[in-house]
Amino acid sequence: MKLFIDLTSRRFVKSAASSAALASLTLKRRDLLALEIQFVQRGAAVATPSGTTFSTALKQSYADANFLALAASGVLDLNTIPLEAAFAASPAVVTALLEVKWTSTGEATRTATLPVEVQNSVILGTEATPIAMPDGKATQAQAEAGTDNSAWMTPLRTAQAILRLAATSWSSITGKPTEFPPSPHTHGITDVTGLTTTLAGKATAAQGAKADTALQPQAVNYLGDYNNGLDYTFGDVVTYTDGLLYKRVSNPNNPGYPPGHFSWALFSATTGSPAYDLWVSAELANKADAVHTHTISEISDYAEPVVVYPSRADFPTPGRLQRLYLADDLGTLWRWTGTTYQQAPGTIDAGEY
Repeated sequence: MKLFIDLTSRRFVKSAASSAALASLTLKRRDLLALEIQFVQRGAAVATPSGTTFSTALKQSYADANFLALAASGVLDLNTIPLEAAFAASPAVVTALLEVKWTSTGEATRTATLPVEVQNSVILGTEATPIAMPDGKATQAQAEAGTDNSAWMTPLRTAQAILRLAATSWSSITGKPTEFPPSPHTHGITDVTGLTTTLAGKATAAQGAKADTALQPQAVNYLGDYNNGLDYTFGDVVTYTDGLLYKRVSNPNNPGYPPGHFSWALFSATTGSPAYDLWVSAELANKADAVHTHTISEISDYAEPVVVYPSRADFPTPGRLQRLYLADDLGTLWRWTGTTYQQAPGTIDAGEY
């Protein structure tokens, strides 16, 4: 704060360009005021004489030596014990005097005094007692609407406003990714809606293990082709002359009763393994039919005839495997390897073909 003192009248004036006296000054309790003294003479600011010293004090009367506050290093501290004592009854203002003394080299000490009002630093009611600070913070509805410019936001209201905007204005967010691939993770059954209901009545893991064991092929006592001179017992399996498998279903052996008798049954899913159809089908899956065909490429030692072309440059690309190509101009033989032509040893006369 800059204070202007007229050197001639030794009174405070409103500005350097004005000779009008400053009637009073309003200060505020608990402030720290940086003070600057500017001398004025005949309506113009003048430089402070070299060596001039200042002392500034706030006191209750002209003769008072017990100052309410003193300026140190050009700063007036309005948060002192004497000044706090003056506000003990919480008045709206405390009246005091601001006194500035200065001494220049070779001159007597001079003084300028100004009446001041020191205002209380809290909001006061009509009875001069402190009242609560108005609330003024935004409600959740105000925060989410985002239209009120008079209420202030708490961290909670700010978070609520952000969540509301994120839920309704996704398209306004710039720089967001177009895809959100999940990182590797797992889910329990209860995390998948409806899965427990869907799986109701299905086999448990233990039941599945038993079913898997039940479907495995069971051991069979296979004894090869049927021999009428051998004794067979319950469970023996043989191949009969019709090419089919039969299983002995009675015990002990009845000599002279080959398959076809009630002592034997056609080996099947009923008389044999519970997985008969499964493993028998698997065993026969890759067997060829009695009547079938093969392509030339499936016959390893087949060689196609020699074909003759005027020159090596006339050979077709790609060529064919198992075929020899004769360049008529040179009499050389060539074979297609699958990727290029490779010369065969020797030469031949095309007239032989």
